[in-house]
Amino acid sequence: MCLGGTNSLLRLKAVAGDNVEVASGNKSAATNSMRHVLSYVRHRRRSLDVTQQELATLLGRVCRSHLSKLERGKRLPSLGVAIACEVLFGEQIDQLFPDLYRQIAEEVIGQLRKFLLSIDAGTSPRRMRTKQLIEEALARISNP
Repeated sequence: MCLGGTNSLLRLKAVAGDNVEVASGNKSAATNSMRHVLSYVRHRRRSLDVTQQELATLLGRVCRSHLSKLERGKRLPSLGVAIACEVLFGEQIDQLFPDLYRQIAEEVIGQLRKFLLSIDAGTSPRRMRTKQLIEEALARISNP
């Protein structure tokens, strides 16, 4: 394992906390619909003066080359990497990966609306609860 400098590693640990642990998980493949994903991971990493190798080591889920592709928007983060970045940088996933978050939110909104139309005629208690859940989700998404 090759670390560029212990001072920046210690600074990041101070920001993230010494007890941060990230479980291993599967890496996700990039979807065809997103060729380039805006990522603020490089900006956050550089603002803390941390090398890619140091960050990859702290994340414990990616190698340096994978992190490089992630920073350049050529790779999508796995859920585990996105959460680990949120923990380390103290910023929400939608701030670190705004394009990815926006695309997923738009897909979910489309599915919610489509499903709402399909159950709109139902009046059973179960359908009414489902309809209420969807309407509340749409309202929450529309008015963040």
